Amino acid sequence: MQVPSYQIRPARFEDLESLVALEALNHQLHSDHHPELYTSGPDAFQETERIRAQLSNDTVTYLVAEMELEAALSVVGFVRVVDVTTPPAALASRRFALVDSLVVHESARRRGIARALLSAAEAWARDRGIAALEVTVWAFNEHARELYEGEGFALMRHYLRKPL
Repeated sequence: MQVPSYQIRPARFEDLESLVALEALNHQLHSDHHPELYTSGPDAFQETERIRAQLSNDTVTYLVAEMELEAALSVVGFVRVVDVTTPPAALASRRFALVDSLVVHESARRRGIARALLSAAEAWARDRGIAALEVTVWAFNEHARELYEGEGFALMRHYLRKPL
Protein backbone atom coordinates (compact mmCIF):
# COMPACT_ATOMS: atom_id res chain seq x y z
CA MET A 1 0.00 0.00 0.00
CA GLN A 2 1.35 3.41 -0.98
CA VAL A 3 1.48 6.08 1.71
CA PRO A 4 -0.47 9.14 0.56
CA SER A 5 1.79 12.09 -0.19
CA TYR A 6 1.18 15.61 1.01
CA GLN A 7 2.04 19.14 0.05
CA ILE A 8 2.69 22.22 2.17
CA ARG A 9 1.19 25.52 1.04
CA PRO A 10 -0.02 28.84 2.46
CA ALA A 11 -3.53 28.68 3.86
CA ARG A 12 -6.42 30.24 1.99
CA PHE A 13 -9.76 31.55 3.24
CA GLU A 14 -11.46 28.40 1.94
CA ASP A 15 -9.35 26.43 4.47
CA LEU A 16 -11.02 28.22 7.40
CA GLU A 17 -13.32 25.35 8.38
CA SER A 18 -10.42 22.86 8.39
CA LEU A 19 -8.22 25.24 10.39
CA VAL A 20 -10.94 25.74 12.99
CA ALA A 21 -11.52 21.97 13.28
CA LEU A 22 -7.80 21.26 13.73
CA GLU A 23 -7.41 24.12 16.21
CA ALA A 24 -10.38 22.73 18.17
CA LEU A 25 -8.63 19.33 18.42
CA ASN A 26 -5.52 21.07 19.71
CA HIS A 27 -7.60 23.05 22.21
CA GLN A 28 -9.24 19.86 23.46
CA LEU A 29 -5.86 18.19 23.99
CA HIS A 30 -4.71 21.12 26.12
CA SER A 31 -8.03 21.33 27.95
CA ASP A 32 -7.81 17.62 28.79
CA HIS A 33 -4.41 18.16 30.40
CA HIS A 34 -5.08 21.55 31.97
CA PRO A 35 -8.82 21.95 32.58
CA GLU A 36 -8.05 24.64 35.14
CA LEU A 37 -6.53 26.81 32.39
CA TYR A 38 -8.52 25.97 29.26
CA THR A 39 -12.22 26.40 28.65
CA SER A 40 -14.30 23.34 27.87
CA GLY A 41 -17.81 22.43 26.78
CA PRO A 42 -19.70 22.94 23.51
CA ASP A 43 -19.18 26.71 23.40
CA ALA A 44 -15.60 26.73 24.68
CA PHE A 45 -13.82 27.04 21.38
CA GLN A 46 -14.93 30.08 19.39
CA GLU A 47 -11.96 30.84 17.18
CA THR A 48 -13.45 31.23 13.69
CA GLU A 49 -13.33 35.04 13.61
CA ARG A 50 -9.85 35.20 15.15
CA ILE A 51 -8.49 32.75 12.58
CA ARG A 52 -10.28 34.57 9.74
CA ALA A 53 -8.66 37.86 10.88
CA GLN A 54 -5.24 36.24 11.14
CA LEU A 55 -5.50 34.98 7.56
CA SER A 56 -5.50 38.67 6.53
CA ASN A 57 -2.73 39.74 8.94
CA ASP A 58 0.68 40.16 7.31
CA THR A 59 2.53 39.35 10.55
CA VAL A 60 0.86 35.92 10.84
CA THR A 61 0.95 33.00 8.46
CA TYR A 62 -0.84 29.70 8.39
CA LEU A 63 0.92 27.03 6.38
CA VAL A 64 -1.15 23.92 5.75
CA ALA A 65 -0.40 20.31 4.94
CA GLU A 66 -2.79 18.97 2.36
CA MET A 67 -3.11 15.37 1.25
CA GLU A 68 -5.48 13.30 -0.83
CA LEU A 69 -8.01 11.44 1.27
CA GLU A 70 -10.94 9.58 -0.29
CA ALA A 71 -10.22 11.09 -3.73
CA ALA A 72 -10.28 14.67 -2.44
CA LEU A 73 -7.59 17.01 -1.10
CA SER A 74 -7.92 17.60 2.64
CA VAL A 75 -6.06 19.86 5.06
CA VAL A 76 -4.59 17.48 7.64
CA GLY A 77 -2.32 19.85 9.53
CA PHE A 78 -1.09 23.39 9.90
CA VAL A 79 1.47 25.59 11.54
CA ARG A 80 0.66 29.17 12.61
CA VAL A 81 3.72 31.40 12.73
CA VAL A 82 3.81 34.96 14.06
CA ASP A 83 6.43 37.63 13.29
CA VAL A 84 7.16 39.07 16.76
CA THR A 85 9.19 42.12 17.74
CA THR A 86 9.54 42.65 21.47
CA PRO A 87 9.65 46.20 22.85
CA PRO A 88 12.85 47.39 24.50
CA ALA A 89 12.68 46.90 28.25
CA ALA A 90 14.83 44.97 30.73
CA LEU A 91 15.54 42.54 27.88
CA ALA A 92 16.85 43.81 24.57
CA SER A 93 14.30 44.30 21.82
CA ARG A 94 14.41 41.39 19.44
CA ARG A 95 12.60 39.94 16.47
CA PHE A 96 11.75 36.27 16.09
CA ALA A 97 9.20 33.99 14.48
CA LEU A 98 6.93 32.31 17.03
CA VAL A 99 5.52 28.89 16.20
CA ASP A 100 2.21 29.67 17.86
CA SER A 101 0.47 26.41 16.99
CA LEU A 102 1.33 23.25 15.10
CA VAL A 103 -1.30 20.57 14.64
CA VAL A 104 -1.38 17.40 12.56
CA HIS A 105 -4.54 15.31 12.61
CA GLU A 106 -3.83 11.96 14.24
CA SER A 107 -4.85 10.11 11.05
CA ALA A 108 -1.98 11.81 9.20
CA ARG A 109 0.77 11.54 11.81
CA ARG A 110 4.09 9.70 11.43
CA ARG A 111 4.53 10.83 7.81
CA GLY A 112 6.94 13.73 8.33
CA ILE A 113 4.20 16.36 8.07
CA ALA A 114 5.09 18.18 11.30
CA ARG A 115 8.75 18.39 10.24
CA ALA A 116 7.75 19.63 6.79
CA LEU A 117 5.51 22.29 8.36
CA LEU A 118 8.40 23.41 10.60
CA SER A 119 10.70 23.58 7.59
CA ALA A 120 8.14 25.74 5.78
CA ALA A 121 7.86 27.95 8.88
CA GLU A 122 11.64 28.39 8.88
CA ALA A 123 11.60 29.34 5.21
CA TRP A 124 8.81 31.88 5.85
CA ALA A 125 10.85 33.42 8.69
CA ARG A 126 14.07 33.54 6.65
CA ASP A 127 12.23 35.18 3.75
CA ARG A 128 11.19 37.93 6.19
CA GLY A 129 14.75 38.42 7.43
CA ILE A 130 14.07 36.76 10.79
CA ALA A 131 17.02 34.96 12.38
CA ALA A 132 15.30 32.77 15.01
CA LEU A 133 12.29 30.51 15.43
CA GLU A 134 10.82 30.01 18.92
CA VAL A 135 8.08 27.85 20.40
CA THR A 136 6.47 27.21 23.77
CA VAL A 137 5.60 23.59 24.57
CA TRP A 138 3.51 22.35 27.48
CA ALA A 139 5.36 19.93 29.77
CA PHE A 140 2.80 17.13 29.16
CA ASN A 141 3.38 17.20 25.39
CA GLU A 142 6.35 14.84 25.11
CA HIS A 143 5.83 14.19 21.39
CA ALA A 144 5.99 17.89 20.60
CA ARG A 145 9.08 18.38 22.77
CA GLU A 146 10.80 15.48 20.99
CA LEU A 147 9.88 16.94 17.60
CA TYR A 148 11.23 20.41 18.40
CA GLU A 149 14.39 19.13 20.07
CA GLY A 150 14.97 16.85 17.09
CA GLU A 151 14.69 19.87 14.82
CA GLY A 152 17.38 21.80 16.69
CA PHE A 153 15.32 23.82 19.18
CA ALA A 154 17.13 24.27 22.50
CA LEU A 155 15.66 24.91 25.93
CA MET A 156 15.69 28.63 26.66
CA ARG A 157 13.82 28.90 29.97
CA HIS A 158 11.59 27.03 32.37
CA TYR A 159 8.16 28.42 33.21
CA LEU A 160 6.87 27.05 36.50
CA ARG A 161 3.47 27.29 38.19
CA LYS A 162 2.31 26.60 41.74
CA PRO A 163 -1.43 26.41 42.34
CA LEU A 164 -2.52 27.95 45.64
